[in-house]
Amino acid sequence: MVDEAKNGAEEKEEAPKAEKSAKKKGGGLVKMIVIVVILVAALGGGYFVGQMLFFPAPTEENGDGNGSNGEPGGSPDDSREVVLFDPENPPGVLEFNQPFLIKMRSTRGILSGNVYLKLNLTLEVADAQTATDMAGSPVVMSRISDTVNTYVMGKYPEEVQAPAWPKLKDDLKRMINKQFPEIYHILRVNFREFVMQSR
Repeated sequence: MVDEAKNGAEEKEEAPKAEKSAKKKGGGLVKMIVIVVILVAALGGGYFVGQMLFFPAPTEENGDGNGSNGEPGGSPDDSREVVLFDPENPPGVLEFNQPFLIKMRSTRGILSGNVYLKLNLTLEVADAQTATDMAGSPVVMSRISDTVNTYVMGKYPEEVQAPAWPKLKDDLKRMINKQFPEIYHILRVNFREFVMQSR
């Protein structure tokens, strides 16, 4: 009889423990479902916000996403100058002896030794004499090289893909022109060779 009483007491103690563990298991499952739903909502919201910020839909204001010269990445009212070729008065062309070989940023946000850009470019200037004057000045050539290297080194490989070239050219032109206000004026930047290499 004493054994029966002990067994009855043990069964009474085990019953609440079993109920508590069943409640904990059920509560854990509910918590897991809630966490998954929150994560899915956050990822979906992040994707939507990213698409809205970085890839806005075309509107009447920005047209079809093409620039005034028909190249991707601009709007009809952007500040890009369209330089027309005049055979009577051709622009001068400033060429570099060797292409630039520039280490790019990695996707981790620090310089990494595995992605390089080989960039060969020319600069159009007012006339042939201006191009000769610029090419003959080591200071001018050094500043242009520094500007190109500094600008490209700060870019991620995905930021310099072909659709971004019009903006890259405009940025380089603007930055180089800032180096020589009222002395030299770059009319246009042309890419002759643009190759990304992984090492």
